[in-house]
Amino acid sequence: MKLAHIGFLYKSIEEGLRIWKTQNVRIIKKKIKDDNLKVFCCLIKVNDLTVEIISPLKSNKILINKLKNSKKNKPFGFDHLCFYSKNIDKDLKKWEAKYSSKTVIKKTFSKMFKKNIAFLVLKTGLLVELLEF
Repeated sequence: MKLAHIGFLYKSIEEGLRIWKTQNVRIIKKKIKDDNLKVFCCLIKVNDLTVEIISPLKSNKILINKLKNSKKNKPFGFDHLCFYSKNIDKDLKKWEAKYSSKTVIKKTFSKMFKKNIAFLVLKTGLLVELLEF
């Protein structure tokens, strides 16, 4: 599977952009609100790497709590790796069996990518997103 992007979680999109601003950054998708996933997000390009900057809506208690907890352990904001998937349902089953992972967000539509996505967590705690192409 090919890497699609790396996701970083911040209190606000503006905070994330300020942090990344010092790099060779180009905004490729401006800030949008995704009510389905309860987040704001935008995409930037840092050299050849695509980075998704995410911030929770006030109603997204899971991500707000994650931010509070992660500030102590990993203040740099890393959240997830995203891989392209030809068949999300098939790949979810494969990842669950091969890596003993657990699906945490079943296949759902992403406003940012205008495609289906899903999330799973590996035993190591790594959050992985699958993006349909």
